[in-house]
Amino acid sequence: MRTALASGDIAINQIAQHLIISGGSTSDAAWRSAQMTQAIGHMPIETVSVLARLYDSQAYYADYVRFIFQRYTELTIAAQRPEDAHEAIQMFQQHLAIANSLASQLLEQYDAFLTSQK
Repeated sequence: MRTALASGDIAINQIAQHLIISGGSTSDAAWRSAQMTQAIGHMPIETVSVLARLYDSQAYYADYVRFIFQRYTELTIAAQRPEDAHEAIQMFQQHLAIANSLASQLLEQYDAFLTSQK
């Protein structure tokens, strides 16, 4: 992708392999079920607080990934226009970097919680 950016001659087939994104599974069904069944009332308040923060982080990540999906088509179309290609690809790279950072932080939170429960 860097070669295509540097040359200024960008075609969608040059960058298509880099445009694959996946939202993964970010369901909060377990959290909602725990709230609805009042199961969280039987948990220590510290555990509930950690889980609430974790699911807030997960919701933020899921919202950001949805935002990228909404912009995906627009960015890939812009990447095919010579006058917009460089900026569109840079924007896409930035969105992916942010999503990866958020995912990494979320995984660290999951790991920390699971480690604390041993």
